[in-house]
Amino acid sequence: MITMTSKRKLISAVAGLALLSVLGFTPATAQDAKTSPGLSFDGSVIHQEAHIPASPQRIYETLLSTNDFDKVVKMGAAYRSGRLGAVPTKISTAVGGEFTLFGGFVVGRNMELVPNVRIVQAWRENEWTPGVYSIVRIQLTPEVGGTKILFDQAGFQADAGPHLTVGWQENYWKPMAAMFN
Repeated sequence: MITMTSKRKLISAVAGLALLSVLGFTPATAQDAKTSPGLSFDGSVIHQEAHIPASPQRIYETLLSTNDFDKVVKMGAAYRSGRLGAVPTKISTAVGGEFTLFGGFVVGRNMELVPNVRIVQAWRENEWTPGVYSIVRIQLTPEVGGTKILFDQAGFQADAGPHLTVGWQENYWKPMAAMFN
């Protein structure tokens, strides 16, 4: 028996896959989309995995450094396309500290910081309903030739999933990998 929650998740997953297909991402099956690194999205949670050719320490520092993160932003698709103008990034390195990214389009707070291992943030886009924050978790694991990033985001507005799924790839993982190559 399919419950109403199951139906909603199925509809969200199908809608997400349709958008990804329009954007040029065409997994062979719905199961491939749920398990392919970088494209997992079921309407309520995003899971991505990336390999970055740098140490966990360097990635951790980059994600929490105003100057270094600005370099990543300027290599990302949103900046290159002109969707972002000036990039006044501000990032606190303290638990409870605030951050502002992408010209104020993204704001939030650091919830947990385990140096060189994990970053957990309350994260939101400025266009979301006031008071709505998602939880972003970035886990850094050393591996041969760099670092494996395990990324999860939950609690975002339902209509934001497809945009976020692509955005993390295009504005975080790809430019960061290019920066360290």
